[in-house]
Amino acid sequence: MVDPMAKRITVTANAFGAPLEAEAPEWIELIPTGSFRLQDGRGTYQITRPEQLIAESFRAAGDTKLMIDVAHATDHGAWAGDLAAAGWMAELAVRDGRIWARVEWTEKGQELIEKRLFRRISPTFIADEDSREVVRILRAGLVNDPAIPQLKPLAASMERTMDPQTLEALGLSADATPEEVAEATRLMVAEHDAANARLAQIAASVDHTGDVDDAAVTKICASIKAPPDPKHFVPMATVQELQAEMADMRKVVDGVKAEKITASVDRAVAAGKIPPALRDHYEAIAEQDPDAFDALVKDMQPVVTAGRTLAVTPERKEGELTPEQLKMAAACGVSPEAFAKTQKVITAANEARQ
Repeated sequence: MVDPMAKRITVTANAFGAPLEAEAPEWIELIPTGSFRLQDGRGTYQITRPEQLIAESFRAAGDTKLMIDVAHATDHGAWAGDLAAAGWMAELAVRDGRIWARVEWTEKGQELIEKRLFRRISPTFIADEDSREVVRILRAGLVNDPAIPQLKPLAASMERTMDPQTLEALGLSADATPEEVAEATRLMVAEHDAANARLAQIAASVDHTGDVDDAAVTKICASIKAPPDPKHFVPMATVQELQAEMADMRKVVDGVKAEKITASVDRAVAAGKIPPALRDHYEAIAEQDPDAFDALVKDMQPVVTAGRTLAVTPERKEGELTPEQLKMAAACGVSPEAFAKTQKVITAANEARQ
């Protein structure tokens, strides 16, 4: 709260900022915080509590917007027509050692700036005469003669140019707009980030850790071009040959397994334990779990059917293949001798396991 008994002076600081842009900016630098000096000899002022200053300025104005006039006409008197507002400061904010104002420009203010009739902004404020503390911001004015050098220009010049080499690097023409420059820069940064991500993946694939600098890139390229280490890699031809051999062995094993299941079911049918009509059902059980099938058949009692002669599988000489086994060997592309040899090995392994 401002002390109403303290001595106050009203100051117009012609002009705080620097050139306004060709288009009226939404946010403008209004006044510095901390200590600042007017270059016209009126001395030094200070703002030590900027948030309190902002609150007090809007409170004293009746919580309305603060006006921007032309050439401080409100404070110094004006010629006809210049008392109209050029804009309204709807919001004040503190950042980067400054109090900034968000301005809602009138058509008049926009025209004055766009025609470059006024290039600077200057605040009018009330300060304590003894402490030189700014206690209230009243308004601001469009001016051309600066009084406070501390504030940086809002635009370095009214004509902004871009380095031709930069435009060429971005793939743009000399008359590119700021929006086109910004978009081209964004795309270039995105491509750079994507390239770095791909390079990091390549480095990880060759077990490289640490930064991927020029030396690391050279090392990675050399490792990619080098022949594979035989301790860690097998020729593709060898892998394909092994896969073919495994496929042949798998066919033989599957054939022997099927033959064993068929023989087990045949014996159960011949023993009268499984009705021929249920043969497919019990073959499915045997394929799913041979051990469970053997246990099931072992505990089954023979079923005697009147008038039915049970088929008995004829005895074979040791090593002799059944007709079904001969068909299986032919289907697998394996000679009967090789099939019999493989079956003998598997049978011996099963008997050893039991």
